[in-house]
Amino acid sequence: MDEILNMKKKIIIFVFLFNFLIFSINSNECEQYYSNNIGLNSFEGTFYIYSNKKEIALVKLPLKLYDYLIYDIINKESIKRDIYGFPVATLFGRETHLFFGGNFVLFRFLDEQESGMVFSSSTCYSLLDNGYEIWPSGIEISCSSYLVEGSKHYTVNGLNKMFLGVPRDGGSILNTTVLPWAEGEDGPGIGVSFAIKFVPNTEIANVWRKFSYNGYVENIGLTDEFVIMNGYVDFYHPDLFLKNNRVKKLFIKSTDDDELFEFEYELKDIPEFQAISLPRRTHSFEMTIIDVYKGNLYNDTVITAILPIGKNYIDDRHSFDNILNNSYYKKWDGK
Repeated sequence: MDEILNMKKKIIIFVFLFNFLIFSINSNECEQYYSNNIGLNSFEGTFYIYSNKKEIALVKLPLKLYDYLIYDIINKESIKRDIYGFPVATLFGRETHLFFGGNFVLFRFLDEQESGMVFSSSTCYSLLDNGYEIWPSGIEISCSSYLVEGSKHYTVNGLNKMFLGVPRDGGSILNTTVLPWAEGEDGPGIGVSFAIKFVPNTEIANVWRKFSYNGYVENIGLTDEFVIMNGYVDFYHPDLFLKNNRVKKLFIKSTDDDELFEFEYELKDIPEFQAISLPRRTHSFEMTIIDVYKGNLYNDTVITAILPIGKNYIDDRHSFDNILNNSYYKKWDGK
């Protein structure tokens, strides 16, 4: 009996240590992140976002360059969700939509129609006429099924064009000039497939070569991760997320010439950047919808974006600890 009890204790300890190890490994993924020059606001300057495993800091760069960079810090656990599922945090005393994941970030102050990284389509068109560009993603997506509603065509053409920016500055805002993808089937689109290819010779590779701080060039055309923004995510009409179907389960399989892989993946039912890891690095794969979360009004399944894993700008100069120890950064005190 004592031997059996000792064996059970050893098994329990082993399971605990194994789970702790897995948790530690997962917790260290993207431990630190720095978003280079995000958003614009003519009255407040430019914003940056820093993070480590537990905290997020929003930094405001004033228009007068000799002023301090003002920052506010929150714990990631303090981020809540509104009635539509959108993540909300309080930064600089203001309620803020804050999307974070896959080395991507989006934020907007709720008390302004246009702020942070979210601006109307008319503003985005104006920016495109004045130096902003659609950020090339290095990914090609094709799907034969799409919804047509009058003059609106919900094709895959906008899925890889989520951000606008000025390459020399690294700044980016949400591209609200494009529609999400929606399937055009009679039902919820079960069985609809996407062909996804990572392209080696795209303009994004030249962007990284020209503007990378340390000479590192992301390996465009080969990756073992990608990112989905699931559902209909519209900051000006957040109710569309729950009104439409969202993808619940995907069947993913490789389509290149290397060793075959295939697996099912279940997405969370939240409007957020969700990173999906592949079993190996690949040039191409196929993704098929096999289940959905039902919308409370429409039976159309929607996806807002499909992107490669984001570029992580973290380095010694842009670490989270740097803002705590650098005299140029000053903690916001609410006054």
